[in-house]
Amino acid sequence: MSGLSDSKHRAMAILMDRAPEEVLEAIEARFHSAGPGLAADVASLARHERLERAVLRQVFGPLLPMMAARADGVPAPQFPRRVPKMLWEQLVQRQPEMADKLVTMVHLDPQTVVPVTLADSLCAEAAAVLRSEEPARLGLESPEQADDLAAYFDMMPMARSAVDQVPAWLGRLDGGQLTALRLTFKDADAIRPDGGIRLMEILVSRMPRAAEVMRVVAALTEPATAEFIDSTEMAHFPARLLGHVEAVSARVVLDRPRLSREMADQGVHDLVAISDIFREFDVGFPGISGGSWTRRLQAVRRQLTTQMEAAYRAMPQAVEKALPLVSTKLAGRMSRLVPDLTAEPSSDAVARASALLRILEGTRLVAVELGCEGARRAAADVIAERVDAYAEEGLHMLHDNAVTDPQRAIALITVAAEFLGLSRNAEAEALVLRRAAVATSTPDTGGVAA
Repeated sequence: MSGLSDSKHRAMAILMDRAPEEVLEAIEARFHSAGPGLAADVASLARHERLERAVLRQVFGPLLPMMAARADGVPAPQFPRRVPKMLWEQLVQRQPEMADKLVTMVHLDPQTVVPVTLADSLCAEAAAVLRSEEPARLGLESPEQADDLAAYFDMMPMARSAVDQVPAWLGRLDGGQLTALRLTFKDADAIRPDGGIRLMEILVSRMPRAAEVMRVVAALTEPATAEFIDSTEMAHFPARLLGHVEAVSARVVLDRPRLSREMADQGVHDLVAISDIFREFDVGFPGISGGSWTRRLQAVRRQLTTQMEAAYRAMPQAVEKALPLVSTKLAGRMSRLVPDLTAEPSSDAVARASALLRILEGTRLVAVELGCEGARRAAADVIAERVDAYAEEGLHMLHDNAVTDPQRAIALITVAAEFLGLSRNAEAEALVLRRAAVATSTPDTGGVAA
């Protein structure tokens, strides 16, 4: 069986370059024993890509996260993702013996740890390449960008050991760890005037949450005040986080006429991200005052708290519109309100109320962080009581055959169950759904059908 043609081989290589590591592993595992032909060629390409990535991790590992945007959206230095491969091609040409030695070691065992001296020597050569080659040949946009990346390569000997310490430095430091942290950054500044800042950028790129950098800043500057930190190179990191918080908070709109679930979920996601950053400021610098931090943090807190409280106040009314009541006569002039089980279960009002309640449920911890848990709890209690009574009465009406359209009634009771789950808990929702299922699966004298 013939293998891939040249054009298909190139196309497949591009796909492999963009494939996640787990996909490459799956392809190689699936076709590793295939005979000659297309399957064998595909497996070979997957293995080649995996080995090439392993080589790049060994040499450029600490800098590789900087070749992609941060998952949390916080701005950070970023270089084109194709740069490491193009830079490695240049190293293979300039230092073939060192490159071949490293490749041989990795190909024999992709999990091996190559000698630090070998990796650092190749990184020093990479810095020289960045400062001497035409930037476009390396996938870079300008000489300034090339110089910027070269400066990070200058820090690689120190970064290679420092990144291993990140988990410890983000925890509760003992005296020895604190001393090691401060000496590391002192040595970084001895390498370059901006060595400390560049080392910190490399460390932040390894942190899943950029706000964790505040723990390291606090450890390095303790017991400095906000005003002092504002005047140092470390001011760059809290300022960037605050800028991100302000940008994200500006797009948070919790209560709008046509609020969708997607909008609500995005709003909750943004609020959780902001709250997480607030928490890192509060933990790293408890009781902070002064400087630009306090004013900016307080302004965002006030804006978000005002929005959240307004949204919480609007929720009970939104639920009433989604699940309306109707007056029914009892005897004489007496009447009472019961669920209107002729309402539309897929109305815009239901969609808006559902979206608002997703915000109610998703901001439990955020409300505590921002100081509006009282308003959230009050709204949740009112809504849960209202919806619980609606579901209870609706189930009785269904059981007593007091509805003209059982299917519509069940749909509305299901909406009520969802609202109860979002305002109280999942167990309350499940109980209503089980009772509704029983009501529709057991025919009674009136013939309510399943």
